[in-house]
Amino acid sequence: MIHPHTQLGFVNETIGYGVFATQLIPKGTIVWALDSLDIKLNASFVKSLDSLRQKKSSSTLFAIGKVNTYYVGI
Repeated sequence: MIHPHTQLGFVNETIGYGVFATQLIPKGTIVWALDSLDIKLNASFVKSLDSLRQKKSSSTLFAIGKVNTYYVGI
């Protein structure tokens, strides 16, 4: 679950998408925690998607820590 005072935004072609605060979030605040609503996808599954689905999913998938695992934040 992601903090309610955040939003996904496009940075540029090199960086892609990022998460931005929409209001002040105090230093040290946890802004994301894996919960039962988040979906974990293996990197090989994501790479097996056709190019249209890969492009579409690039704005909703993110990797944290493990390079071979992606998460879909809901």
